[in-house]
Amino acid sequence: SDNTIGLDASPNVIVSNGNDGILIEGAFSTNNLVQSNFIGVTPPSFPAGSESRGNAGGGIALINGASNNAIGEDSGGVSFGNIVGSNEGDGVLIMGSNNNVLIGNRIGQTGLTSGFFGNEGAGVRVIDSTGIRIGSSQPSEINIISHNGGDGILVEGSTTLGRAAGNI
Repeated sequence: SDNTIGLDASPNVIVSNGNDGILIEGAFSTNNLVQSNFIGVTPPSFPAGSESRGNAGGGIALINGASNNAIGEDSGGVSFGNIVGSNEGDGVLIMGSNNNVLIGNRIGQTGLTSGFFGNEGAGVRVIDSTGIRIGSSQPSEINIISHNGGDGILVEGSTTLGRAAGNI
């Protein structure tokens, strides 16, 4: 609980793992912040530039009761989202976990108009969860979800979204 994974000044590069890039699991996994990470792709600042180096599972998974977590952050109108691409599963999976927020992320591409690195599954998949907010009308909270092998946003089971708005 109460962890921060990634900082704007020094983001994590989470690539080529045998399962999910980031897994937040269980009822005691609350109030965590995942921001400014490169998950499944390398940043443009690497010697070879942005490259596909996906994880064998999904990019980010919140499962089995993980609640009140934020994937991406808006600080004073500036987005500190994650770049999530090239993973073998979903870009972001939220399953059996409530009241989580997904804002300011690029899922399936690294830039606004280029750098397409789709995930093999859905961009965002939400299963049996409630109170999930995906994006908003604030420009810094818009998620860009594109070029994924499955649906952009897939909602399954007994899910109630709090809001899905302003996503591209």
